Amino acid sequence: MKINVNQAITLPFGLYNINSKIKNVEVDFEGHGFYVADQGGSIIRIPSSSTAKVKVSNLHIETNATSNYVTGIPNTAGTGTGSGYYTTYFGMLFSADFGPAILVKDCAAEITYNNVYYNVPNNLGFNQPLCSYYVPINFTGENYINTAVTGRQVGEIPNIKVSSGNTTIIGGNGQSSMLALGMFLPYFNQLNNKTFQIDVAAGSTLSIIDNDRSATMFQFYGTSNAIAINNSGVLNMTSNMVNAPLFGSGKTGISLNAQIGATTNLKAMGPVFDGTKMVSSAGVNATLMPNSKTAIISTNSAAFNNSKSWPSSIIQIIIGAKLLTYGGGPGRGGITDAPNHDIPLSYLGSSLVQGYNRSNIPKIPKNTDDYDSLIPNDSKLLQNGSQVSSNSITNPFDSGVLISSTLTPVLIGDGNYDWNYDIDQPPDKD
Repeated sequence: MKINVNQAITLPFGLYNINSKIKNVEVDFEGHGFYVADQGGSIIRIPSSSTAKVKVSNLHIETNATSNYVTGIPNTAGTGTGSGYYTTYFGMLFSADFGPAILVKDCAAEITYNNVYYNVPNNLGFNQPLCSYYVPINFTGENYINTAVTGRQVGEIPNIKVSSGNTTIIGGNGQSSMLALGMFLPYFNQLNNKTFQIDVAAGSTLSIIDNDRSATMFQFYGTSNAIAINNSGVLNMTSNMVNAPLFGSGKTGISLNAQIGATTNLKAMGPVFDGTKMVSSAGVNATLMPNSKTAIISTNSAAFNNSKSWPSSIIQIIIGAKLLTYGGGPGRGGITDAPNHDIPLSYLGSSLVQGYNRSNIPKIPKNTDDYDSLIPNDSKLLQNGSQVSSNSITNPFDSGVLISSTLTPVLIGDGNYDWNYDIDQPPDKD
């Protein structure tokens, strides 16, 4: 079924379930938006038993209003004008039922957002653009979601998947703390000990930016949850606020799989991975495949911060992968906040580790290529199959580390050089 919406509409008050016989439906808004008659009670729900694949396409919602209430909008019957609200607690058109989520183990339905533009930068109440609870979500095309939110999250969702195109999600106004606990609250996952999956397909880009003063990008209530990142495209995760970490408390761990050719940029003002905010057994595991580029950057702390060595953790670097780290706090080797808070690294194929003192780093790096023209402070070759501690590979006072299978260029100065000679007949030139 395909529904074309050729003008703005207002959803009526009511808790409506999508028909159980519907298996595929696309609602194409053709560049229009929608309002709701009730900001907490205009809902199209997807039951947990549904297998429907629903798609919301070409939706355009944009307002600079400071109040959620609005008049002069289409009435629910489409026969005139009335009053209602710009935004809703229950996402963009489709949602689910949070009440039974504790009983839901899996849901075969899926919501796809395709070419959605949602720009609501002010603090409107009941403004939660992503709200599917136990229903998996998927992004295709070009998507832009920007919201400050008041007392809610940007989303209560079980996963993030980008199958094609470019998706940007921004939360917070850069000044106040308006997000409740975090940008994303995986409500369904925390009730069912589910891993929160982040998947980015090859050729696709996902950018998540946290501008809230203190809200975590991902936050769980429970303590048995994990985040698994599988990146085959470009993934950018950025926190621009000093008290807003990327990953909050209550997780068994975080895993990152950077596939062949993937680019991953993780950046925070505080630590990117902060063990002091996780449960005591939480770990970080990463596998960096050939030709992948991964940057882990903290502007004023260490990339990895903990009160001890990292438990159940390891970073596996396959030959051809490139890893850059930077710590803006006191130099402790460029990876962790203290030598005895180390994390192990393993190598499949030889890699060159190069350390950089802060005095040799002219600006905070943005990606893995920003050290390429710099002269390292120290270097060490790590052989194939070796496993070492992070505190043993660079100078303790290094602030940055580059691990790759390629050498950094070294300036040798002006002059004439004769490189073409037999080894038994060296030239007379210097």
